[in-house]
Amino acid sequence: QSTAKIGIVESTDAAEFAGPVAKWRSPQHITLAHHDSRVTTIMVRDHGIGIGAEQIPVLFTRFGRLVTPETSHIRGTGLGLYLARETARLHGGDIVVASEAGAGSTFTVTIPLA
Repeated sequence: QSTAKIGIVESTDAAEFAGPVAKWRSPQHITLAHHDSRVTTIMVRDHGIGIGAEQIPVLFTRFGRLVTPETSHIRGTGLGLYLARETARLHGGDIVVASEAGAGSTFTVTIPLA
């Protein structure tokens, strides 16, 4: 397995969800890893507000939005993660999330290589 950190990104959407304070001190870390010659894994980690276990099933549903007091001002359709997962699955991959309320989230995308 080879792993390379390919950058630290300030994402507007993730920064909004992380809150105005975290926006400046919580960059998102993106890691690209090749586990073997057949699969590439991309991990995106933030240090935002996190997601409670009871809310995770809603994330990847069509029009699924997590509206909380911290996120109610953020507009969206709830289609982004649904479409991202569907696209990954159409290519034989997937997107999963590991998160804990108050501790940030890690989204992992796996895509098979040809």
